[in-house]
Amino acid sequence: MEGGKLKHVFLQATSGNNEIMNKETWNFFMSLLMKAQLLSFAEKETLEKYIPSFPASFESIIATMAQVVDTKPEIHQIVEHALRLHSRLIQGRDTFEMWDISSLSPNELCMLVLKLYADLASVKKVQSILEKSLEKLNSYSEDIQRVVYDKIYDKYKTAETAHVYQQENITRLEKEWHKEKVRAVQYRNRPIKINKEYTNGVIKQLGYCARRDIPVEVVKIPRNFLDYQFMQDFINEADALKQLFFSNYFHKFLGFDDLSDENYNLYFFDILRGLNYKKIYNNKSIISSDVLMKFWSKELLNAFTDLLHKCTHSLKTPAGLQNLFVEDNGIKVYFKGLVYGDIRPEYSHEETEAVYLVMYSKLMLELITDNAEYNDYPNLAIDLNLKCILEECSKAYDRYKDRRDEENQEELKKSAKDKTVARKLDTEASRMKEFGKMPEKKSRLPIKKMAEPGYLNDHLTFMRLQVHPYFSSQEQEVDLALVMEEYERIFGANKQ
Repeated sequence: MEGGKLKHVFLQATSGNNEIMNKETWNFFMSLLMKAQLLSFAEKETLEKYIPSFPASFESIIATMAQVVDTKPEIHQIVEHALRLHSRLIQGRDTFEMWDISSLSPNELCMLVLKLYADLASVKKVQSILEKSLEKLNSYSEDIQRVVYDKIYDKYKTAETAHVYQQENITRLEKEWHKEKVRAVQYRNRPIKINKEYTNGVIKQLGYCARRDIPVEVVKIPRNFLDYQFMQDFINEADALKQLFFSNYFHKFLGFDDLSDENYNLYFFDILRGLNYKKIYNNKSIISSDVLMKFWSKELLNAFTDLLHKCTHSLKTPAGLQNLFVEDNGIKVYFKGLVYGDIRPEYSHEETEAVYLVMYSKLMLELITDNAEYNDYPNLAIDLNLKCILEECSKAYDRYKDRRDEENQEELKKSAKDKTVARKLDTEASRMKEFGKMPEKKSRLPIKKMAEPGYLNDHLTFMRLQVHPYFSSQEQEVDLALVMEEYERIFGANKQ
């Protein structure tokens, strides 16, 4: 088909505009696609469920079409049939190699032939699916093919869990942490500056590393401490921050001293000079600055990515603006005061990622609109790419639950099917035992067990967002001086 035909139809529908502005133009675009035989009626019905927010660019519409038109890509069916066929062919080969075919009864030979015919039918089924996929691909314009092939690499991209990261980097992490570790503090022969006193006896004060003379935050916890929940949360926080030692978006735990003070155990953290966002907010929003919005959205994305892929502790409470700190006139943002829970199981990685994606969306929406529950995306006046990203992130946990529900239903169906197969196998085993009592019995090798067919986790992840053009575009690299200028323009009266 003629290259760029889809783009030509798009421009024809929009009268040369680069965006579809309303639903009427969208419906006209759909009708032109069907007229040009670029879209089937079934595909049009599917797309009607995923009408984008307007205005919508050509790129976002094509990306949407590529994702939702095929609800079950043919590759899944091919893999499923091929693996099942492979297993059955191995069983058939074992039958021919280990049994004397001439000794089988006519009825048994008939069953064997029927099994081979079933295998042949599976081969033809796979061939038919492949031909159908090729025909569909060749019927698309070059625009669709480019979108498909440009995104294939990302679908196969794998990302390690935090548990794997900690196992592989524990030696390097411990080595670097011990280089920075504070073992004792001194106070320069000056009055001690106490930053905060808790009712349970915990004290936060300013100290200086005895070895390097740098300022550190000293947390003094009484040796006979009875607030178990506070201590548990504090230990979790210290361990989590140690795991995040290589991240630039969290303050650092620098060690402890349980010898110097007879009444207190001392714990040391680094001191960051940033201000809490709540203090500089003053009813102002970053929505008026695309530069600052893009820079902070990328920085916060990096922070949540580190939290997911480097830290094995879960969050007990969601991260919010009360945990967001800004330093160096807007060019450094980081989290502080997060409440960490116990170490999460490794299998919870996907669920935790869905929770963090929603958390990221709410945090950005609160930064932009001052409302974490904002959902009027069509009227959100920000960059179209970021708007789509935040909307998708907000749905991440619901879609995770939908996937789990579908998998549970599949497991139930499989379990019921396995019970039926087990009954048939018991019947077959009884028959084979009787058959084995005949003269010249042949031994048989155990049937090789095939691994479960894999599938592509085709859903939103932090690693995919990292390579999204909105965040990774080199042509639009943010100038830090411009970020500082925009920060001063918006928060100038409250800057640090």
